[in-house]
Amino acid sequence: MNNKKIIFLAILWVIVFIIITVIIIWTTWNNNKKNTSIVSNNFKIWILDDSIEDFNLFLEEFKKDSGLSNITVIVESFSDYSEYNKALASAIIKWEAPDLYMLNNNEKSIFLENAIWIDPSIISPDDLRTYFKPFFGDDLIMSVWEEEKTEFVVWVPFGFETMWLYYNFKRVNDVKKLWSFPKLQEVISDFNDNKPWYTALWIWLWTTVENSEDIITQFIMSSWIKNISLLWSAEINSSFSEYFDYASWDNNYIKDHDILSKSSKSNLDYFIDWNISMVFGYPRMLNKIAEVWFSKNFLRVTNFPDFINESETLVNYNYFVLNKNSINKDLAYTFLSYLFSEDWEKSYIENLKHYIPARISVYSELKDNDIHDDFYIKLKHFYNSEAVYSSFNKWIKELYDRDISLIIDSEASYLEKVLSFVWTLKCKSSKIINLENLSTSCE
Repeated sequence: MNNKKIIFLAILWVIVFIIITVIIIWTTWNNNKKNTSIVSNNFKIWILDDSIEDFNLFLEEFKKDSGLSNITVIVESFSDYSEYNKALASAIIKWEAPDLYMLNNNEKSIFLENAIWIDPSIISPDDLRTYFKPFFGDDLIMSVWEEEKTEFVVWVPFGFETMWLYYNFKRVNDVKKLWSFPKLQEVISDFNDNKPWYTALWIWLWTTVENSEDIITQFIMSSWIKNISLLWSAEINSSFSEYFDYASWDNNYIKDHDILSKSSKSNLDYFIDWNISMVFGYPRMLNKIAEVWFSKNFLRVTNFPDFINESETLVNYNYFVLNKNSINKDLAYTFLSYLFSEDWEKSYIENLKHYIPARISVYSELKDNDIHDDFYIKLKHFYNSEAVYSSFNKWIKELYDRDISLIIDSEASYLEKVLSFVWTLKCKSSKIINLENLSTSCE
């Protein structure tokens, strides 16, 4: 072998050695990057309405089951939706937004612009339609057209709530009279005539009523309205006349309303004190009642009363979205897939018992569970299999919830007030959501 060939082979081996070394180094670095990308950065989750302690119980199971016990998850919980929106906007502007955050189903939030849709190979839209309550398919699946139609699950649910009627069984013991508003009106009239020292159902002077924004919304939905944009004169007259037909003044309203307002209390406080016999509320209200006390034998719950005509029933839930700028997308997808599965949704609901499971099979398994240890009230008491459930598009939830309960205590001018409210909300939505008509005054 001549010298030139020896030199050539030597150079060739050096080159091959360098290439192999580079490949090994790159592969090792890349694998390390993949392995650490799921654990190296603090994973941030923002939630609404629930305690960090309860949520962390679920997180510990997630980390154990996923083999991710070393990750650090920072959870923040907000109880005020307005504060939450402002904090989330600030975090997005500063590039400090959480990896996963929650939004509410009853609005199409501006923060959806900052969310990424979920690859169908990770969470299947068909699975959502097949295994979850039907209304989730309407709410949570979006589609795009390129060469063909592709569907995506945009948001991930875990549970929902419906509003029912809490009542004091010692004061109201004929539950069948609570199943429709005409019959309920008989109960209210009986209290006014024979028990004037008690208030039957607080359904006026809404500023001291828990969940007033959604109670009124349920009346609006009695006209099969699912979007505030569809609320015109005819629909207003139909739905609000239903309200005025079944609401009635009670001798104690004015006096008690003033007392509650001055002491920053609500109708729920009077219910707990046995001064009111019935209140509307969500399952989570049990937690507030338990903080004070109520007789386990006398606290009961039944469905929201039926209207004269069949109507849709409001659902309320928060859902998770994935921040499109998250540097922990792999971990986020792992968490969302975990949450979407049957076994792990069951774990979530068992830790946060006031939610009705989103998945049909999980509801069937858990429906006989007590929501709270202090009361004989089960999960199934807050779900009606005959009801038609639906979300309601409030446009901007924060503004809708703040203002809707302020406008209908005057029967004489309610139509004018509601029309003005709808126009104002539409004007502000155009500005805030669509960035249109920015110079137009909405007042």
